[in-house]
Amino acid sequence: MKKQNKKSLLNLIESMSKNIRNNIDNTMELDSKVIISKEDLNDIIFLVRLCSNLNDSNSIPKLAEDFDIKLGTLNGLMSGKRLRFRTKTLTGLLDDIELFANMKLTDDDNTSVDNNSDSDES
Repeated sequence: MKKQNKKSLLNLIESMSKNIRNNIDNTMELDSKVIISKEDLNDIIFLVRLCSNLNDSNSIPKLAEDFDIKLGTLNGLMSGKRLRFRTKTLTGLLDDIELFANMKLTDDDNTSVDNNSDSDES
């Protein structure tokens, strides 16, 4: 993947995550739980699936392990049927998604950029 594409994808992930966090902050209930909108839920599902593609693994149990989130919670998210979650669970998941994306999209930038620049010059 080209460096610019990686950067754009990373910016998209961070922007979506920030937007979801703002919505969570605005709707948090007294018991530290939040009812998320269908739109935010779909965005979270998109981010989780995007990360699973970056990891070459569509395994939900593997993602639950990677994101340190209970499998039942992740299944509840991915099914789209559950809308009320602990705020800490969702913000932790968003933290992990951002960290994961940063790791996957910036880890090998130097080698891929070097290879691309060499091939462009020849």
